[in-house]
Amino acid sequence: MDLPSGTAQTLCAAPQFGFGGGTWNERGDILFAAGSGPLFRIPAGGGEPAPVTALDTARQEFSHAWPSFLPDGRHFLYLVRSVRRENTSVVIGTLDSPEVRHLAAVESRAVYAPTGHLLYVREDVLTAQAFDVATMRMGPQTFQIAAAIGENPGIGENPGTFAFSISRNNVLVYRTGTNLAQRQLVWVNRAGQQIGTLGEPGDCGQPA
Repeated sequence: MDLPSGTAQTLCAAPQFGFGGGTWNERGDILFAAGSGPLFRIPAGGGEPAPVTALDTARQEFSHAWPSFLPDGRHFLYLVRSVRRENTSVVIGTLDSPEVRHLAAVESRAVYAPTGHLLYVREDVLTAQAFDVATMRMGPQTFQIAAAIGENPGIGENPGTFAFSISRNNVLVYRTGTNLAQRQLVWVNRAGQQIGTLGEPGDCGQPA
């Protein structure tokens, strides 16, 4: 979307339903996640999306999400989700290579801060860990920024409900707390009219 005019431009048709974040480098490459499956790449002007990562079936991966470019515009961070929880982690990918490097066993997105740290959520705590962009390796130094980082009420999990903007002020925004509201399952008829409720309000959703 062009901010001054508010005009929106369609870039491509999403390969799957859903959205798991996106990132844009200065060279005009856009990476995005579309529900389950790999990350996709398109040029900034739009085009046919092409897979830029591949699921590792041996590790039982089902989703790559929340990509974030590193300063060189060639390497990027993303979250690998696996059926086996021990294989869920943040990894580094490269635009021109299938090689990946697993960085941290966390279930959160990760972003790079120009202070030389990766920011991610571990056990509901927003954490900063030293990261060297020259070697692409994490250091042992960590510190906590905030606790009780909130879950995503739409999907009932915490991919990292924070945002970091690399600007003059290096602004960090995050949300604390659990689900934003109690939800109520309801019965509706085919005309869309509510005819009753099911159970008590609570942390519920996604009926099948």
